[in-house]
Amino acid sequence: MNMRKIFGGLTIAVAAVAIQPVQAQPFNLTVGESEATVWRAASEEREQVSGATSINIGDTLFAADEKGSVIRLESNTRILVKGGSVLVLDGQDGAVDIVLDDGQIFLDRGQPRQLSAVRILAGGCTFTPAGTAIAVKTSRGGAPTVAVLRGTVQMQTADGHSVFVGPGKFGTVGGNGKLAAGAINENGIRQLESWSGVRLEGAPSSGSDVHPAGDSHQSTETAASAPDADTAGQADSDSVDADPSAGHGKQKVKKEKAESRYAPAPLFAKPDFEISAGVFTSDGDLWTRFMLGIDIPIWRFGLFLDLELFFDNKFSISDKGWNFKDDPADAIFRKIRYIRYGQEDDPLFVKFGGLSSVTMGYGIVMDGFSNMLHYPDEKLLGLQVNLNDVSPLGISMQTLISDFDELFDDGGVVAARLAFRPLKTTGLPLLNGLFIGGTYATDINTQAPARKWPRANDTTAAPRGYEPLEGSIRNSTNPFSVYGFDAGIPIINWDLLNVVLYSQIANRADNVRGWSYGIPGVAVNVWKLWANVEYRRIEGRYAPGFFDRYYLDERYSRDYMKEKGEYIDSVSLSGVYGRAGMDVWDLLKVEASYQYMLVKKSDDRIQSYEGTVGLGETVLTFIPKISLAEAYIRNSNIGNALNIKFNDKGEEKPEKLAGPFDRSPYMYWGGRVGFDIFAGLTLICDYRHGWEINGGKLESDNRIFLHTALRF
Repeated sequence: MNMRKIFGGLTIAVAAVAIQPVQAQPFNLTVGESEATVWRAASEEREQVSGATSINIGDTLFAADEKGSVIRLESNTRILVKGGSVLVLDGQDGAVDIVLDDGQIFLDRGQPRQLSAVRILAGGCTFTPAGTAIAVKTSRGGAPTVAVLRGTVQMQTADGHSVFVGPGKFGTVGGNGKLAAGAINENGIRQLESWSGVRLEGAPSSGSDVHPAGDSHQSTETAASAPDADTAGQADSDSVDADPSAGHGKQKVKKEKAESRYAPAPLFAKPDFEISAGVFTSDGDLWTRFMLGIDIPIWRFGLFLDLELFFDNKFSISDKGWNFKDDPADAIFRKIRYIRYGQEDDPLFVKFGGLSSVTMGYGIVMDGFSNMLHYPDEKLLGLQVNLNDVSPLGISMQTLISDFDELFDDGGVVAARLAFRPLKTTGLPLLNGLFIGGTYATDINTQAPARKWPRANDTTAAPRGYEPLEGSIRNSTNPFSVYGFDAGIPIINWDLLNVVLYSQIANRADNVRGWSYGIPGVAVNVWKLWANVEYRRIEGRYAPGFFDRYYLDERYSRDYMKEKGEYIDSVSLSGVYGRAGMDVWDLLKVEASYQYMLVKKSDDRIQSYEGTVGLGETVLTFIPKISLAEAYIRNSNIGNALNIKFNDKGEEKPEKLAGPFDRSPYMYWGGRVGFDIFAGLTLICDYRHGWEINGGKLESDNRIFLHTALRF
């Protein structure tokens, strides 16, 4: 198939572009009174330097001078290097990494910024600043320490744990191997201010000669008074053993380590183990599944293996997933949950196997797509390849294949998005952040699910209420495609506030009328709050986020014998869509979405909402034996003529429509609680309360789901 060749070529091209070396401009280096040594990567020779010179990406600086050295990265960004320090400049595509092997440096980054990112790698940790003035110290065999005067820095270990450090605070790795944070003592602050010329953020001005970031008056002579990291950190510290931005805390098994984009990953790291048991239905039969999962990190690669045992309702062991003789491919690939290289925000990210929550652009074409909806009953082997902000044009690319098995059988979902920043290298305020992207997604055969349904002569296998299928449906091929475009520009990019204006549009690629746009849209990040809202219009047979989490279930309906693009309503709607979330100091986690749409030339309106609220790790720590506590609610089709109001007896009231909080088949609410049975073993109880129509009456449809997980 030509399309396979095209996307195969795209994947190869993506990898080829990603590994191309990127040449960077030289940076200014000022050495103190005596000489320093620079190992030049280009010539592979050592060079003695003094006074004003230059240093390039790949070069190593040995700052032997007691007075230290200064590296200028941007017009208002400088790195003070204490005497005796050894560092390497690294990075690509407009980002610079300072790899500190030994010694102490001070990063003072101001505005404007020509580089996309500046990071510090030291002692196995990555320090990611946000408009920050920080000092970082490490020694061979010692623990790295960061001290902050301005802004915020994220200190992250190679195994994914992190802590955010603000002004007047320090972060380090404690004797137990866990991250720790605390307050810098007064002596440490004075030494840092004297060394850098930067005053502690929020401190009252004393009129002293303190220079702003990047002030050329600052000399290297102050480097000798650099504070010792131990002095700066003499304060009570709080141990931090989890990423504050992680999910539900202890019971949530992290499928992928949150390695830094440029973190120096160890060749081998300690694997994580997961043991779980659950009951599910497959082909109408009840099965019990026991699984041992092993997450094995190897350098920047990650391999997650699933070792499963299935028991039927008589508790007999099944050969499902172990039939190497008759179905070796299934027996092998069922053992692989995924294989990945890098993380999703890395310059190159590749993931093979289970894909979850894939969004392209702002989601008008593909929003939260997953091929793991029926995991573990159904394991699909997909592929995701991402390029992020590479080359001077800031090119980003996403490609997706939902299932190779289906792709080789003339089916499957394939999608790609290409975006770039045309003005990235201009340095123009605001405009250098402008991005433009295009997305194309196709379902090669929307009727592919029918191939798994019973044939015309197989009456015993037909689900209750369905007739067996004729061969014409099973053997036919019917593609469906959507294309879209998006653009955006960051208008505010501060430490605690980011605002992006964006627009997006999508259109069906066939002859059926169906399109949607979100213009204008605003995406906001305020400290720990994120939100986006847009004015949305929908015309014809289309639904924004067409390829969503449930698409593989919805692509072809057995009830209507039609594909999703045929059975969804043809509408003319306009209104507002928004979603938001917040992590309140890890005390409370809240997420919600809402849509309010008006029907053209009518007084009808359609609303939907959903939300989740849960306790954060900080609170759960003080509740014995509880590792998860959250509540959720969802309601859709509010205002739709099909959503009739029911009275307290469950009888229809055709003259009224169901309101936002009225009982209906489209509404449910519930809660999840995780109980720690013993160390590492958690029992998760999920209670969901909903309604269904039975015999013309609305009846309760309550369900309880139990799941156990053991992590060690």
